Amino acid sequence: MLNEKIKVGIIIDEGEIPFLVWDFIEKYQKNNIYQITTLFIQQNTNVSDNYFKKIILYIKSYSISSVIQSVLWKSIEIFEKFLIKIFYPNLFKVFKNKRLKDFELKKVYLNPTISKSGLYYRFSEDQIQKIKKEKINLLIRGGSGILKGEILNAVDKGILSFHHGDNDINRGGPPGFWEVYFKQSYSGFIVQRLSEELDGGNVIFKGKIQTAFFYTYNKCRLYLKSVFFLDHAIKSVLKNESSRKYPKIPYSYSLFKKPKLAAQFLYLFQTIFFISVKIFKRIFSIQDRWGVGFQFVESLDNLSLRKSVFIKNLPSKFFADPFIISENNKHILFVEEYDYKKNKGVISAIEVFKNRSYKYLGPVIREEYHLSYPHIFREGKDIFMCPESYQNNEIAIYKCISFPLKWEKHKVLIKNIRAVDTNIFYLSGRWWILTTVCSSQIDEFSSEMHIYSSTELNSETWVSHPMNPIFVDSNMARNGGKIHFIKDKILRVHQKQTFNMYGKELLVSEIKILNNEKYEEKYLYSITPNFIEKIKGIHTLNFDKSVATFDFAKSQKI
Repeated sequence: MLNEKIKVGIIIDEGEIPFLVWDFIEKYQKNNIYQITTLFIQQNTNVSDNYFKKIILYIKSYSISSVIQSVLWKSIEIFEKFLIKIFYPNLFKVFKNKRLKDFELKKVYLNPTISKSGLYYRFSEDQIQKIKKEKINLLIRGGSGILKGEILNAVDKGILSFHHGDNDINRGGPPGFWEVYFKQSYSGFIVQRLSEELDGGNVIFKGKIQTAFFYTYNKCRLYLKSVFFLDHAIKSVLKNESSRKYPKIPYSYSLFKKPKLAAQFLYLFQTIFFISVKIFKRIFSIQDRWGVGFQFVESLDNLSLRKSVFIKNLPSKFFADPFIISENNKHILFVEEYDYKKNKGVISAIEVFKNRSYKYLGPVIREEYHLSYPHIFREGKDIFMCPESYQNNEIAIYKCISFPLKWEKHKVLIKNIRAVDTNIFYLSGRWWILTTVCSSQIDEFSSEMHIYSSTELNSETWVSHPMNPIFVDSNMARNGGKIHFIKDKILRVHQKQTFNMYGKELLVSEIKILNNEKYEEKYLYSITPNFIEKIKGIHTLNFDKSVATFDFAKSQKI
């Protein structure tokens, strides 16, 4: 426990407080590590309060094309904000500002010297002394301007700042735009300690989430996802922790800025086309429909996916997330059976045979909520299943009473958790849970891998790993099958997401270190959806004894 007197201050602009700042204050003002005590308010004396004068000044300062560019950009933002309000109302709070008087924090007004471009903010010695007088340990940049000069050394722990972009490839802004424009698989964010180099400070925390299909939606998700990790980064700094290393590399890209007219028109064309395709598919009931394949093969290394048997989906349903287990000379696939009409999945069983035939056995576990990812594992002679049940806010296991059709709910291992694609296994005297959660409560389940452990499977006190979240990376975090113990290697299969496509491909990594203090893995190879025509994705692969099974997605009319 750290001294409760550790003080954090936030630098903001004069006027209303933007979402990222007020949401952070409301969530983390009361915690046992630090206290937010002071708002340092930057007064911009260069800006007129008269909007008409602002417009005239802008027109005089810039060309007509620049004015048109700004008007079009503002129009894009307004229209997309409307889309968020209609289709994603849970994200709309990103646009809400709050008033200074809504927060009972000490307010200290500062008068920075602002460059002609309006980009750079410097502070005179008397302004620096105002900050030092408050005895702040750490500052958070929550306002405008690129801070330069002595302000960077005004407090002992420095200044932390968000950048909503991967600073290795994207410095500048607008946040979340260029990732959509270039259809990048992920959109990054960092928390860094500021230095004189723009977005070149020491990175305290880095995260990556799947890129959404239009700019404002992507920005909202980035903002809501990242607030939790600012708190995480602050606590790491105050505890002098350095468990994560983000080495600096030379920055070889241009500085990204607000898009010019040509880029805005191209973005509009791409986005309108993309949305039109989605509407067309919705009207004609065309969706990414998952299916399951299997193959009898001696080892996972010898698997050739194109030679597999592909199980036919039932009408208005699909099979996905297959797990295989062999018991009493029976080879049983347990799968998610998703019903489009009910918008819900159950766990079903399919028996597979060496002569390449199969038999659908029907549902084995039904609940009032959605079930998927039926992770199968053993403890002694008993067989257990941990299906994904995030809608019920728990990680629970079921015990097999009569193989393969009869199961009963055995134990809730972790309560009050929204977790997906959970793996459970025994290693080095402990039971381990590897799962994917969403700390920010926006149901973004592709980027955060968390680990929990216990000496007993039936424990009600699973210990969170000190490195949690192990990853915040949509290319790494989400499991895509059980942990495979093959020869002297421990292999983890995990999903890679891409632009607006869930479950694009699978990656296989070797777990090198897993103990109570540390986790490390090394990427080995990828499995891409190229083994049959017209498939778009693959997100589960499992192997048990002599059977391998996997799923795949095709765009089909339902």
